[in-house]
Amino acid sequence: MHVGNNAIHLAIADNDEIVLRGLAAIISQQLPQVRVRWVAHSGHEAIERALDPLNRVGILLLDMSLEDMPGTEACRRIRSRNGMLPILAMTAFSLNQYAATVADAGAQGIVGKDDFNGLCQAITAVAAGGVLPAMTGGMRNVLFESAQYAHKRLRVADGPNLTLLTERVRQVVELYAQANKPAVIALRLKITPGSVKTHLDRAQKRLGLSSRAELVDLWWRCQV
Repeated sequence: MHVGNNAIHLAIADNDEIVLRGLAAIISQQLPQVRVRWVAHSGHEAIERALDPLNRVGILLLDMSLEDMPGTEACRRIRSRNGMLPILAMTAFSLNQYAATVADAGAQGIVGKDDFNGLCQAITAVAAGGVLPAMTGGMRNVLFESAQYAHKRLRVADGPNLTLLTERVRQVVELYAQANKPAVIALRLKITPGSVKTHLDRAQKRLGLSSRAELVDLWWRCQV
């Protein structure tokens, strides 16, 4: 949890602007220590902001009904690449309907959007590093994991994403991740340095990464 002067820095992702403003107002009123640092109106925006070190917060409140993707998918994408940010899911529908998929996606709990007292209690608990109590989801008893544990589980599960790359591109990424310079890679694979750069750019784009550092980090994580 990122706390300054006992403040909890909160982010909220919901595609409804009125809901966003209402939640921010209610939470700030009931929890004076909470500071809403940023809001997102879509899953893609939430992912981008959550993975940006400059936008670090103590907890993300994530709606399950986003227009551009399911909230569980946004949660999974964030959690697979971030093991520190606590995520609290929220929904206007049945909690049991989402409990299992939310836990699988790496959130630390789920609450009803209209249960304001429960929402505020959950924010405090999850921001402090806790998880919400087990609940029923369909035919199973759902246990929520810590952000760190869920991250370890999902980063391994996401390893096969590298199979989206062609064999040659994977070879280039592997050599680059092992700290070989482009000129050395080009010599070993009998291609031009320009082709090395093209392959790295292609891998980065195909995997939805924003930098070479993320590409290298993904490759090494997939070796676990």
